[in-house]
Amino acid sequence: MQLVDNARVESVARALSTISVDEVLAFEEASDPQYTLVSSLSREVGAGRAAVAAMLVGLASYRLAMRGEEWWECFYREMRARLGRVEDLAGIAGEVLGFLDSCQGSVVGREGKKKRVSRAVSGARAVLQALLGDPGILVERPREVLEQLRAALGEREYRKTVVFSLKIAYYAVRPLVGRKLLKVDIPIPVDARVACASISSEIVRARSYGDVVREPKHAQRAWGAVSKLSGIPVLHLDSILWVTGWAPRDLELEEARIAVERSLSSVFGWSRARLITRELVRRRCA
Repeated sequence: MQLVDNARVESVARALSTISVDEVLAFEEASDPQYTLVSSLSREVGAGRAAVAAMLVGLASYRLAMRGEEWWECFYREMRARLGRVEDLAGIAGEVLGFLDSCQGSVVGREGKKKRVSRAVSGARAVLQALLGDPGILVERPREVLEQLRAALGEREYRKTVVFSLKIAYYAVRPLVGRKLLKVDIPIPVDARVACASISSEIVRARSYGDVVREPKHAQRAWGAVSKLSGIPVLHLDSILWVTGWAPRDLELEEARIAVERSLSSVFGWSRARLITRELVRRRCA
């Protein structure tokens, strides 16, 4: 049984509304290692190639045998060499499949991950080809990109890897388009970190974060409401939760608060970081 605590939703949203969307974008650039790695690849091999590769790998970023930071480090390290020798969609797809074969993070269910990527390439070829030639469409028409990916994979709703693949590809496009928001009204991708943030902030009452991952609709509804009340688009809100959401699970409560406050203070300053931390880290995640 899960419940959304609307009073907690409002409290979290009030704290987050003290920061501007431009500050959130600055936080992504300063604090999200995924952004650092994917945007660096974009600058080295071009935004189109990096965005398509990141999107395809994002679709396979589940049940990883390493932490997310390590997975995207592996991606950056391998793909900077691989993508430099290909130009077209077929070549990029081939290098992504090669990456999935070689990076140990994909060892669990590797063949299923590769089949998922191949289905996306086959079924969403038109939008991937368009993204390769004009990466800016990701910011201009994000819903269209999502719809074609969802349809290609035969999914009736936006599953977390499809939503995440849009966000990670956006990180590759950002160096090209600048600090433009990714505005699309979709459910937040609920991984372990977002689930932990849901429990630790007490906006969702649940037995465990595993329950939230398995049944994410309550967390999605809660964070969707936080997004609307705070004015922070949901996929940018996700960046804050991904960077901080590990702490209530991996650290004791007071240590988690210190770690989150330190992370947030790098861009938001100590006063607002303390305010936001007080709302995000109220209990251990278990």
